[in-house]
This record gives sequence, structure tokens and C-alpha cells, in this order.
Amino acid sequence: MKNLALGLVAPVLLLSACGQVGVNNRVDIGISTNDATSQVTVTKTVTAPVVDEKGNVTKPGSTTFSSGASGPVRFIFTARPGSDAAYITGYRITRYIINGTDVTGKEVVEQKKMNLYVGSGFTCAERTATDSCSANGTNLAPANGLPSAEVAIDFASALIPVAQQIEGPAYSTVDLEFVGKSSNGASVVIPVSGIGSNAYFNLVNN
Repeated sequence: MKNLALGLVAPVLLLSACGQVGVNNRVDIGISTNDATSQVTVTKTVTAPVVDEKGNVTKPGSTTFSSGASGPVRFIFTARPGSDAAYITGYRITRYIINGTDVTGKEVVEQKKMNLYVGSGFTCAERTATDSCSANGTNLAPANGLPSAEVAIDFASALIPVAQQIEGPAYSTVDLEFVGKSSNGASVVIPVSGIGSNAYFNLVNN
């Protein structure tokens, strides 16, 4: 299998924060994952040759492949009550299965070009989506953090050459870890498993 390139398909917002609550470097961040749209359709079109009444080919036949737009997997991060704020800086693949074959570490590289801010798990009068509560925030209390900006990652397009090669449907299952740093300098690792993607295959005869 070739050209299994993965890429961010939506820009990650670059946000800043100030005043991080949490003296124990506590990081407790949940992640919502939606892979329902992680799919693409691959079509093989076979056009028969045109033959005249004498049996001569006046127009040769052809075979072409095309694919529709691939949908991404969507991720949203939220701090649980009492968690420090954090910056998600990238992700790495920990397990990658395509059509039942493990390709982990063979054709996948880490992505480290993100800078996604996840607000802390505290509420206060001053809290906004881009600014966590400070230690002297008004009416400061542990609470669910505000949802982060959405991250969209395209896994489906990596299945297009696979579907073309085998001339049939393809699927993948991915486990990954998002990595980063908390507002207090602690390492952040957020695992996600069982992300599914599909390439559907159509055959059209003309």
C-alpha cells in the first residue's frame, strides 16, 4: 500500500490563555470523537470500445478511477472539573489497521504542528473560551471546562489508493494519542482508540 498520507483538513485555532489554576499539575481532559463522516467513495468507470458494423474499433475503451470528497474524523476536547488548562501540540499513531493488516509504524508519521488550547476545569466570572480562570478569579469553582475548537483529521483519503488497487471497499481502524503540555508544564497524553474509516467502491459500466 502506498501514499497513506494523513493530514489536518481543518485549521487548528491558535489561542492564548492566562492565569492557570492548579498547583498540582493536575490534567484531566476528555475528548469527544465523531468518525461517522470518515468515509469516501471510489468509483471505477469502464467504458466499452465503440465498434462499427464491420467490427472495427472506432473508439477504444477506457478505464478510469475517481473519488469523491473524503470526510474527516472530528475531535473536541473538554477539561473535567479541577483540571489544568493545556495545549495540544500534536498526535501520534499507536495502532493502524488497514483491511486487517497492521501498518503501524510503516507508513505513518507523527504530526506535531498543532497548538490547540483547552481551557481549565474551573468556572469564574472572567472565564472565556480563550482565557481560563486565574487563581483570584471571581466566584472561582471547579466545573466542566468550555469545549475546545474542533480538530478535523482526514483518515479516509488514505484508503483511496487501497480501494483502487484491490478494486473493492477498504476500511481502517486507528488508535492514536494526542500529546501536549499543561499550563503548568506537565506532559499531556490523551489516548483515543477504535477510530473507524471507510472507502466504498462503485463499478460503473458504460
